[in-house]
Amino acid sequence: MVGFICHICGYAGINQLPWGIDGKSPSFDVCACCGAEYGIDDLTKLGLLHYQREWLSNGGKWFAQHEKPNKWDLIDQMGNINTIEKSYLPYYLK
Repeated sequence: MVGFICHICGYAGINQLPWGIDGKSPSFDVCACCGAEYGIDDLTKLGLLHYQREWLSNGGKWFAQHEKPNKWDLIDQMGNINTIEKSYLPYYLK
């Protein structure tokens, strides 16, 4: 599955930009992997880091288990975060 990338877990299957084209309009969608709700769980940089840390400390488990790819690798997926175009990030990460 190819789509936009979650800036919390690196999942590359998001259907629309989590924070809109302007980086200021959260979609309020929920990531199938980490379960973050954009605009709620990542409203601030501190909130994003807290959510990400909690998700990882709980084993990085999939929120929507039925959407988890067969050969999923957490480390590979987290690497996707570094490939996100800056214009696609929330305003506070640009």
